[in-house]
Amino acid sequence: TLTSRRSCVSPGTRKVRSSTQRERNTRLQSSARLIKKMWTHKFCEESKLFLSSRVTSALCLLSQTEFILTKQCSKLLTKNLIKITQSISCVFSLSLFFLICLKVWYDSANLMGC
Repeated sequence: TLTSRRSCVSPGTRKVRSSTQRERNTRLQSSARLIKKMWTHKFCEESKLFLSSRVTSALCLLSQTEFILTKQCSKLLTKNLIKITQSISCVFSLSLFFLICLKVWYDSANLMGC
């Protein structure tokens, strides 16, 4: 009989592989954070030699708050999408109310023989 390749691997080996993968992912994430931190620090230190203090502080602030700004923008977009959805819902409700009023008026006009 044919067996799948996965069945040949013991459950213990699978656990070791998954924990190894988790550790590798954690290391990659922390090293990426460290590289960004070091780059920001190095950039801020080196730029002080060439740029005025105002420009340097602006560039340092920009590089350090990039993630925060991105996060805030995504929150703002999400809030605006919710507002747009609510506005569309409100317009739909008003339109539906208007149509019901027209139907009631039409039915009452027919009952009166107009």
